[in-house]
Amino acid sequence: MAELILPENRDGYSSVLDEMFERRYRLFFDTPEGLGWIPEECGIERGYDKDAFDKDDTVYIVERMPNGDVVGFCRFNPTIL
Repeated sequence: MAELILPENRDGYSSVLDEMFERRYRLFFDTPEGLGWIPEECGIERGYDKDAFDKDDTVYIVERMPNGDVVGFCRFNPTIL
């Protein structure tokens, strides 16, 4: 099930966002297929990929399995044109 996490409802999704940041870390830093980035060089806390683009107004779509596990995610940041 895909869930839309907005600034207005974010407080109700803190555990989901925590799992997303942990999974994102594993995806980018802890897998052989990862990007080979070094967390400290990116300003990332080891084990938790929350960066400068995860802001108060960021919107997330998080895909979860029926058991609640996070299996996919994306983030959207507002832009000014």
